[in-house]
Amino acid sequence: MAPTDTYEPALHGSRSDQVQSLALIPEWVTEWQRTGSRPSVAEWTPAQTAAFLYAIRDHRLYASYNLIALRGLRRGEACGLRWCNIDFDPGAAIICSQLQQYNGHVVLCRPRPLTVSGSSP
Repeated sequence: MAPTDTYEPALHGSRSDQVQSLALIPEWVTEWQRTGSRPSVAEWTPAQTAAFLYAIRDHRLYASYNLIALRGLRRGEACGLRWCNIDFDPGAAIICSQLQQYNGHVVLCRPRPLTVSGSSP
């Protein structure tokens, strides 16, 4: 993938052409072009995140992307979320499981615990 290519995190739909402007933070793109080394983490600015969420607003996985982007869920936690863990009245979700891949199989397991600072170890 070249630095000028579209960066589409798991999005393959009719709106993918609208995501082209969401590549990466400009400084990272410059470094990528200079060195050819792609960053291990692709962070988006708030404006890029808002544009991405707007572009996929009709996508079937919009709610998952929204939770990941705005509430900090990990991919596995979003995939492991069940309807019975969502309470729509107060707008709350209980994250008590996640999907992970082990030895070529997808398994449901407990999410990683948070540290005192609120981030995972």
